[in-house]
Amino acid sequence: MPVKPAAIQSAPATAQSVATQTVMLRIRGEVGGQPLTPATLDLAALRKLLSDVERLVLAGRKKVQPPVALVGYTSHVLELALQVPTDVADAFADDMQRLLSEGRLDGLRYPRACVLAAWQKHATENPAWQYEIYTGGLKQLVKINSFTNYTFRESWFDVEVYLYGVISRMGGAARGSANGTKQSSGMARVHIRDERLGMKVLRCRRQVLEAERMNRLYKYAGVHVRGRQHALTGKLDRLELVAFVDALPHYEPMMLEESIRRAGKLLRKAPRTWPRTKGVLLGTHTSADTATINTEAQPRSHASSHVGTPVSLL
Repeated sequence: MPVKPAAIQSAPATAQSVATQTVMLRIRGEVGGQPLTPATLDLAALRKLLSDVERLVLAGRKKVQPPVALVGYTSHVLELALQVPTDVADAFADDMQRLLSEGRLDGLRYPRACVLAAWQKHATENPAWQYEIYTGGLKQLVKINSFTNYTFRESWFDVEVYLYGVISRMGGAARGSANGTKQSSGMARVHIRDERLGMKVLRCRRQVLEAERMNRLYKYAGVHVRGRQHALTGKLDRLELVAFVDALPHYEPMMLEESIRRAGKLLRKAPRTWPRTKGVLLGTHTSADTATINTEAQPRSHASSHVGTPVSLL
């Protein structure tokens, strides 16, 4: 049964220069054997829920005018009313309609699909929970519960890349392993603050650190890593250090010119039957899950070897 706005305790109305619409969510469930209400949901869970709702409705958009406002709530069930700009509400309603017609999450905007996939997993593990979404003038309803089975495939592929930055920490047990247990035996962590990607934590075999003769701590260095990258977001995950590489913290034009000269000689000797490739974008691939990209380029200065850097071949 569609939610009626009269059942919501509305917040004071504010003047808006941009047309808005209402998006409503009702969440049913149990917490410690008690029905889910604002009174039975702790603050940490409420913050997580509101963050998920924001990602669901805005789908990653950072600046929305006017801002999304929580204009109502109920005390007997967990029910939220959001006032959002019309263009945001229309885009959200389109995705919900696509979900209802196609029965899969793959075609939705990625942040939105991630939230719904997480809610579906939670409802499957906790059958008492149900998420109801009302859009399109409060008439269109999407339900997420233990009976729904919207398909969602994460698009990850294997990559090998080079990162460049300052090593801030070396050693310690790898994350996800118990302290000192057999599971963590032989694995350590290396923290590197990459110039473009920020802080990255790399899993590393202890033998790699033991064999390293230079003291890399707090120094600029390059690292050759293996891991996986998401096809839609470009996010790197499950990174493991293969080896350290020497890197120059400053741009060296003479070295670049020499590399270009040497590459030119090799290309002139290449067979003419080779296909002419306009370029390669490192870390980008349309195939899902099983695709593998091996970027075995020689390490160079930090200005010329990076994730997402176009490399012109011909």
